[in-house]
Amino acid sequence: DISINVCQSQIVVNGPAVVTENNTVTPSFTVTDPTNTYTTYMWQVSRNGSLSFTNLGGGTINYTNGSATLNYAITNPSSDLNQANADGNIYRLVVATSKTNLAKPDCIYFNDYTLRVASGGPLPIQLSSFDGTYSDGIATLKWQTSQELNNDRFELFRSFDGNEFELAATVAGAGTSYTAKSYSYQDHIASSANSVFYKLKQIDKNGKFSFSSVIKLSLSAMTSSFQLFPNPVVNNFTASFTAPRTTTATLLIRNSNGQTVYSKSVNVVKGSNAIPVNNAPLTTGMYYVTIANDDFNFTGKLQKR
Repeated sequence: DISINVCQSQIVVNGPAVVTENNTVTPSFTVTDPTNTYTTYMWQVSRNGSLSFTNLGGGTINYTNGSATLNYAITNPSSDLNQANADGNIYRLVVATSKTNLAKPDCIYFNDYTLRVASGGPLPIQLSSFDGTYSDGIATLKWQTSQELNNDRFELFRSFDGNEFELAATVAGAGTSYTAKSYSYQDHIASSANSVFYKLKQIDKNGKFSFSSVIKLSLSAMTSSFQLFPNPVVNNFTASFTAPRTTTATLLIRNSNGQTVYSKSVNVVKGSNAIPVNNAPLTTGMYYVTIANDDFNFTGKLQKR
């Protein structure tokens, strides 16, 4: 008898882009196999840029509804999280229908996790964005991370002169996360100053910390809402807002990972503004549009169809 099966196995890897040396990291490998036939696995590591791989041990996969997740803990005692020794190591999960087939290139599925190790210092929280708006006595601060490792908390600092900062709020962090996390805080302002400054302090569970760049919000009564239309957008859109004076500003468009995909300088007039943006190189997805200078900082979400 001859039986024919369609190969539909695949492996998806999730793990941090960068880790700090001496901290354990555990990437996860999710195996999908509707036929439940790829039941044998082997962990491997390459320390020479994938020229060769060494077996680390394996076992049997138990599927639930055609899916199984395997985790591999990379720990410091084996020097796997020492920057000089381990940066660039490749960890591989190989699956096959039997132990014998693990050694046959035509009979396996695999995927890799490349370890990037940062030298000692502040924990590498990936801050994608940090923006704010002001309206009717309330400053709304928003920030997003693309990954967090042992993040304990954020401390938000406020200043009315850009030099002396005071603690305005403490916001709990997500701990360890490999997906985007969004945060916000509303700060009630009672001041006759023309501007307010903010910066974020990120503190990890070991006490290490790092600061964001400083952002400045105008407290001018002329500050109004920031609108993007049409939204969702097909090709072209317009950014509408009110500015306190005639000046120039920078328009940025960032993707959901915080990467800048479009940037240009724009002329701003005192009062109402409508800035057209034509033929920006956008693919389907969510974007963040920012127009900012020393007087204001506007940010809005834009959906590209």
